[in-house]
Amino acid sequence: MTRIERRRVAVKKLLRLRKSAQLGPNDRRRLAKRFGCRETSIAYDCQQLSRPKDLATPFTTPKRRRIVHQRDSNTCQYCGGATDIPTQNYIDHIIPVAHPFHGDQRFHNLVVACSVCNTVKGRYGKVWIPQNFDVITGGQPAYARRVLDLVSLHNGRDYRLRLPE
Repeated sequence: MTRIERRRVAVKKLLRLRKSAQLGPNDRRRLAKRFGCRETSIAYDCQQLSRPKDLATPFTTPKRRRIVHQRDSNTCQYCGGATDIPTQNYIDHIIPVAHPFHGDQRFHNLVVACSVCNTVKGRYGKVWIPQNFDVITGGQPAYARRVLDLVSLHNGRDYRLRLPE
């Protein structure tokens, strides 16, 4: 068993013992010291272990990646950069999974992003509106409203956030 697997087993046992979805700062600090990692790694493990199974399923299955790449034409939905090589692009969540409002794994939350946009947006980054937003959220008006509300909450009144120059 690897060190990460041992750490996750310890976090799972402690979560069951505490009957909680999160560990306190002292527990995180103690586990981080014990396993030689950062406290954020422990917090991430807590989040992954306490999340419902439908949100924890991997989204990078070949079929799902192919469908998202075909829909977005291998083009970054944030900056418009295109490439013929799908492996140079990332599948990004419009609302990140680690966001407090928990983005999900459904197709209307997934877009193609280049490595620059994916890095700048970050895991806990702001919610960005993709260029192809109307097509992506076609049958989901409630989801489109939710994304626009989150963007206005985080970004002020700018609905079209672009990369910094």
